[in-house]
Amino acid sequence: MAADTYAVERSITIDAPPERIYDQIADFRSWPGWSPWEDVEATPASKVRRDLFFEKPWKAHNDTHFTILPTESGSRVTWWMSGRKTLMTKVMGIFKSMDDFLGPDFERGLARLKANAENSTNQ
Repeated sequence: MAADTYAVERSITIDAPPERIYDQIADFRSWPGWSPWEDVEATPASKVRRDLFFEKPWKAHNDTHFTILPTESGSRVTWWMSGRKTLMTKVMGIFKSMDDFLGPDFERGLARLKANAENSTNQ
């Protein structure tokens, strides 16, 4: 029997300090510049947590975390999301896993976040 929940996780190393990346994630006004989609728990420069509700193509409520860890060259950002499998996600899972479905969005979003943070004039 398959699990009733799913989780998707992707990470990227960004050549920018945690504070600059945190500002990109924690400020909703910055999301259009990097998010592959459009309430927050936040610990400055280290963690942002969001409740994510989807209305389309199906209703879903997901727990989303971003962790930001300093590295020698900048920061390591991990984007993680979990949720309960609905009837629709279970049916979709027959053809494609949630990781396969959402992973490319995470990768695209993290690549955009990296470009924005590394090219930011707030250095």
